[in-house]
Amino acid sequence: MWVSILFAGLAILSLVVIPDDFEYFVSDIPITRKFVSIFFVITATVSFFTQSNKQRKVQDNMRRKPRSTCTDGMKAITIDGYGDDVIRLTSNNPRPENLQDYELLIRVKASSINPIDIRISEGYGSRVFNKIRRGMNYPAGDGKEFPITLGRDCAGIVEAVGDKVKIFKPGQEIWGAIEVARPYGCLAELVVVKEHEISLKPKGLTFEQAASIPYVFLTTWSAIEGCISEKTAKGKRVLVLAGTGGIGTFAIQLFKAWGCYVTTTCSTTGIPLVEKLGADNVIDYRKQEFSEALKNEEKFDFILDTMGPKFYNSCFSVCKRSGRIVSLVSPVMLLTDKHGLVLGGIRIFLKYLQLNLLRRLLGKRLSWGFFSANGRALKYIRKLVDSGKIQPVVDKSYSVEDFKRAFDHIATGHSRGKTIITF
Repeated sequence: MWVSILFAGLAILSLVVIPDDFEYFVSDIPITRKFVSIFFVITATVSFFTQSNKQRKVQDNMRRKPRSTCTDGMKAITIDGYGDDVIRLTSNNPRPENLQDYELLIRVKASSINPIDIRISEGYGSRVFNKIRRGMNYPAGDGKEFPITLGRDCAGIVEAVGDKVKIFKPGQEIWGAIEVARPYGCLAELVVVKEHEISLKPKGLTFEQAASIPYVFLTTWSAIEGCISEKTAKGKRVLVLAGTGGIGTFAIQLFKAWGCYVTTTCSTTGIPLVEKLGADNVIDYRKQEFSEALKNEEKFDFILDTMGPKFYNSCFSVCKRSGRIVSLVSPVMLLTDKHGLVLGGIRIFLKYLQLNLLRRLLGKRLSWGFFSANGRALKYIRKLVDSGKIQPVVDKSYSVEDFKRAFDHIATGHSRGKTIITF
């Protein structure tokens, strides 16, 4: 009901706030004020009917049972609440059972830690994630979502498959990444994944190396899809902020493999790494702010921002007309956590208009990118990895028993590539 009210409010707000002559293009499709308003009205109507009492009753009947403890369980890195110092290694987690038709059971050999894991442990996105979990028939809200197993991606071996799984079979080596809201993550000896979330692992990589790629690749892929592609990228000027991070080290290689001219930012100590990855131009942010360093250079066709709102204005200043900026640090979760789904949704909409309305007149567009699981995309990138055009960048690798050191290393914010946990 609240979701329906939110979209109805956005429909009214769009008529009040958006100018009559507003026009925004998505893949060459014109988005006008009338289009936005109708879209929100339709969404509100669909949401109302899909959340009927009858469907709620069906979902309650289908709801998955929460995990219980057992003496003969598996190791997993979990949280039982939100806050500081809540991440634990537990060994009494039951083995996943009763695979659904398109699910697979994976024995995890290696999994990576991502900043999102730490943020989830602190409560980031809990309102939105719990809403999604309830839609996935998982217990959620009022502490029902715990324990949550962290970890978004992994590399491992197929142990069992659901009745309708056709592509994979037990014994195959795979890599993949699961949806962020899933409460049972990859930092465990065993994890259940969907068939569409995984692909066969690149043959030339170890499990540790393979585990370093899926989440950062798919986050990058989701951000750039519809903005720049292998077919359109050649000769384009691209700026990647924070080139030594997990996403930065991958994005530099992907854009270079596509024939782009790549500029990136990093500290002095990170310059050798990004140059080795193929960056054409490197800005040392400790010496000069990147927009100042680039003010006399040709503007960029595409900018991948991994730093957030503090750098939006700088990104716009070095973006060319008709250029695109995609930020992987959006206010969506923070605003919904703070203000709730309804008021937070309205504030998100207003924030987006604030960022884009005036700059749209200059042909510059900023959007927010979000991770999405995609096994087909992993299949595509596997070819680039096997050909040597994409190299894994592993900063440090820890055994699962040494998980505290691994998370402390991530928390410093100065990783050079990915941090891996092995099982």
